[in-house]
Amino acid sequence: MVLITRKTLGTLDQVVDDKSTGLKMYVVKTDDKHYTVLYQGSTDFNKEGGKQDWLENDAPMAGAILSKTKMATPQLKKAASVLQEVMDKHKGASFDVYGHSLGSMCAQYAITNVKDTNRIRGAYMYEGPNIYSTLTSRQRVNTAKLAGRAHNYVDCKDSVALGYSDHNGTVGNIHMVKSPVDG
Repeated sequence: MVLITRKTLGTLDQVVDDKSTGLKMYVVKTDDKHYTVLYQGSTDFNKEGGKQDWLENDAPMAGAILSKTKMATPQLKKAASVLQEVMDKHKGASFDVYGHSLGSMCAQYAITNVKDTNRIRGAYMYEGPNIYSTLTSRQRVNTAKLAGRAHNYVDCKDSVALGYSDHNGTVGNIHMVKSPVDG
């Protein structure tokens, strides 16, 4: 059953459309002391911004994940710096963070870089690569502080969700999606 109401879930507080990195991020004020941050996933390769998402972010991060290289693309770094700016602007507020695909990598990276992990009420990442192998020891300490509040939903049958099979750590608790074998 789906129930549709006319309840306002929040007010759009900020839109980030950073042309230099490709970051697309939305900040929604849900009440005076709470905000929801949404990171957009990869754009279709043939649409505006698609090549930037895939060639300057997805491909380099896939290489870093597979080689366990400690690095982040400019988009992930921008995602982290803007989240911290938003948190600094709204002192005392708590935050929920969401991201899908490339947005999942942005969310993972951003939450591992915040100054105060206690202000992250929850993080929900969907069907994105596991960036844990690319994180520094300081970022991994922050990851541990988020235990129980960060959730990563992945389907191992989807090639986008790479880096989860090596058991070397994850950003958040892993929730495996059991998709049908065929269609």
